[in-house]
Amino acid sequence: PNSKVASVAPPVKSQMKRDIPVLGTAAGSALKDNAFMLMADPIDYVRRPAALETAKGVYALYIEGDSMAPKYDAGDLVFVHPFLPARIGDIVVVHEQNGHEETKAFIKRLTRRTAEWIETEQFNPPAQVKFKNTSGLKIHKVLQMNDLFGM
Repeated sequence: PNSKVASVAPPVKSQMKRDIPVLGTAAGSALKDNAFMLMADPIDYVRRPAALETAKGVYALYIEGDSMAPKYDAGDLVFVHPFLPARIGDIVVVHEQNGHEETKAFIKRLTRRTAEWIETEQFNPPAQVKFKNTSGLKIHKVLQMNDLFGM
């Protein structure tokens, strides 16, 4: 009755910049032939959460397939930060450069790193997926709700 609850207003949509590029889709499939290419040019732009107001290089992807379900379903939008270090247990986007301008992208959970391999897992069906650790391989952290809303 007399308790005071802090009132926090949600961000005003019109004040959120719509400047985060959506660079395509990320495949969850363990079959590398089913990877999706990241686009050089954005396919769309989405609104920037307040916690990312000054973050450089952040981009978004749409999830393709259901191999990361129930964590992510097909069509879900994820925000990715290329400069935050990915830790074991983090969801990541693995980029494989094929020697040209095309980049294959996969979304996985990072399980282990060695000098030779990046080891990951997918959830549906459960599978371990290894990537050769080369100079063309990049690991970008997928941001979680705590990251996006500064919790």
